[in-house]
Amino acid sequence: MRQGSGYVVQDYREVAGLELLPELTALAEGRGENVAPIIADLLEVRRRMAVMALERLAARAAEGALDIARLEAAVKRFCELAADDAPIDDIADADLAITAAVLDATGSLVLGLILNPVGLVVREVAPLRAAIYRAPKTNAAAYQMLLQWLKAPQLEAIPLVLAELERRDAASVALFED
Repeated sequence: MRQGSGYVVQDYREVAGLELLPELTALAEGRGENVAPIIADLLEVRRRMAVMALERLAARAAEGALDIARLEAAVKRFCELAADDAPIDDIADADLAITAAVLDATGSLVLGLILNPVGLVVREVAPLRAAIYRAPKTNAAAYQMLLQWLKAPQLEAIPLVLAELERRDAASVALFED
């Protein structure tokens, strides 16, 4: 840009990243628009990240390079909060800590960075948190199963995990729409 040329307004769809999602969601909600499609897309991205993460975890386990100590601690914390019927914000933070620990265990910086804007949306959109964490005890059971899977990860089980995540996400979107 040279002096005196003014401002150039750019199309956010061409230059922005996921960090814009909280603002776009808030803007749509403020206008009374249906944000369920945005939420559904976000949850799909989360599912796709889960598949990539599970594949990488299985590969790291096969190499003997998988350290899940942080993940085990995060799951323990989540299970304690779920058992105590803790406030939803605490449950959400504990859940995001599990996701961060999973992504950290993959050894992928990129996957970890992708989590940040997803986490922002979950933290800032209260009805989404309520929909996702409506039954934290079932989430706790799923995380316990994840820890068991990590002891002997099998790639052929990943589509089953994806199908379950998809079912849960569809239920969350339906609750969000209500």
